[in-house]
Amino acid sequence: MDSPTFSVLIAAYNGEPSLPTALDSLIAQTRTDWEAIVVDDGSTDRTAQVAARYAAADPRIRAVSKDNGGTSSARNAAARLAVAPYLALLDQDDYYLPTYFEAIGEFIDAHPDFDIYSSNAFHQTDDGPLTPRHDPSGAPRSFTFDDMLEGCRILPQAVFRRSVFTSVGGFDEDRRCWTEDYDFWLRAMLAGARHIYDPEPLAVYRWSPSQKSASAVSCAASDAYILGKLVDGGAISGRRLRRARRRRDLQARACVALADAVRPELESRLRAGDFSGARSLYLRSHRGWANRRKYLLGLPVMMLSPRLFARLFVADRARSEASFR
Repeated sequence: MDSPTFSVLIAAYNGEPSLPTALDSLIAQTRTDWEAIVVDDGSTDRTAQVAARYAAADPRIRAVSKDNGGTSSARNAAARLAVAPYLALLDQDDYYLPTYFEAIGEFIDAHPDFDIYSSNAFHQTDDGPLTPRHDPSGAPRSFTFDDMLEGCRILPQAVFRRSVFTSVGGFDEDRRCWTEDYDFWLRAMLAGARHIYDPEPLAVYRWSPSQKSASAVSCAASDAYILGKLVDGGAISGRRLRRARRRRDLQARACVALADAVRPELESRLRAGDFSGARSLYLRSHRGWANRRKYLLGLPVMMLSPRLFARLFVADRARSEASFR
């Protein structure tokens, strides 16, 4: 296809189980003027092979592989290859309903003076029922920069003009930027981009404990980092600056409090011989360690073997309370 209207940016990392559903949802679209760029971000499973198989079967899909750099890095790589005037986000865990592009295209035509177009979505946990994230009976509305200072209001499956991406220089690739969508929307709106929301659910947001957004600690730390950039960057002042500073401090405190709560849970599981999810819990607990050196010493051991970590660190705490902290 010579001139797609939408370029779909898909950052894929170890998405072998879920990526086919996302790509099948594209192929099933009732509006066909789209392209998709799937960037395998250094996966250790067969994500690259899955993407290559779909690309071989449908010329609208392109598959690219790169060294691991994070979601933002993969999205930026996809955007550099995109050719359409509108860029669309689709996470590997989620999928579009068949009328997504047909409906969002009509929404754009009806509201031509905006730059960021988002919609409602269904929420699904595992293979459970589909539940609208928000009330679908409302009217279209816009979220402003001031609205977003209080938290991200835009679901991940959104469409925006290529000019928005160019104006802000893409997604922040700093590893501290865990909630990269939120950062992108804030910077775009600060640069003058206008947003509008369609209350009709057009996509499915699938939640699982293994995905990035499941880590409340990391998300709080990321939001604190993002708001800290605004506070220190000099682009806002007055009431906006005070609100951003207040919420940054709240998120920073929440991050420590959440991490403090994770550590006892991790220790309890290890003492009981339950090693499921131990690595993830350990990473989420990093801000709850008063002794940073102890945390860093335990990190490679935990990544190698939670069972070995339990023997070396948790058993040692029984002899000395300070050893685990």
